[in-house]
Amino acid sequence: MEKDEVSNWINKIKAKKPPAVTQKVVPVIQEKPKDEVQLSCYVDKGLMKSLKMQALKEDETIKNIINKSITLYIKSND
Repeated sequence: MEKDEVSNWINKIKAKKPPAVTQKVVPVIQEKPKDEVQLSCYVDKGLMKSLKMQALKEDETIKNIINKSITLYIKSND
């Protein structure tokens, strides 16, 4: 008799379905800086790896390193 009670209890638990969980997905909207434009180019694989490593060492973003590099290049060629 105890075995039947346990089986009934298990069947009752299985029969209950948990409530459906719904999540609302809200996109994060980032404002584009007004004084910046996007640049896309191909870079040598080894050079990109070195750039990433340097950014990690300096705790700097790749974007900032590239901007500084371009600025120095233009100043040196004026």
